[in-house]
Amino acid sequence: MAFNAGSRPDWSFLPHELQFYLNYYYENITNYHYCIVTDSDDFFRTILTSMAIRNEALLYAVVGFAAYHHALLNQNGQINEFLQYYNRSVTLLLSFLKKKEKHNVTTLLTILQLATIEVSGSAW
Repeated sequence: MAFNAGSRPDWSFLPHELQFYLNYYYENITNYHYCIVTDSDDFFRTILTSMAIRNEALLYAVVGFAAYHHALLNQNGQINEFLQYYNRSVTLLLSFLKKKEKHNVTTLLTILQLATIEVSGSAW
C-alpha cells in the first residue's frame, strides 16, 4: 500500500461527522499529542489517516482521539461523542480479534491508538 506523504487523504465519501473529526485531526493533532518529538515522515497526518480510511476499527480510534481532544479544547465539547467513537472502535477490534484471523499493521495501530487514548485520558 503506497502513501503519498504530504497530501491530504480523500475522505469525502465518509459521513459528515467522521469527515469533521478527520479534518480536525489533520489540522490540529501533531506528533506531540503522541509524546513523540519528531515526525519527519508526517506519519500521523498522512500515513495514519490514509490507513484509517481503509480500516473501520482504526478509523473510529483516530476519530475518537480527535473527538477527545476537540472536546477538551471546546467549551461546548461533548465527551459523549468521543465515547461513541471509542466504543465503536473497541467493538470492531474485539469482533476482529474473536475471528482469530491473521493480524496486520492496522490491527496493531488500532490497539496503539486506543491505548494512546487511555494514556491521554489518565493524564488529564
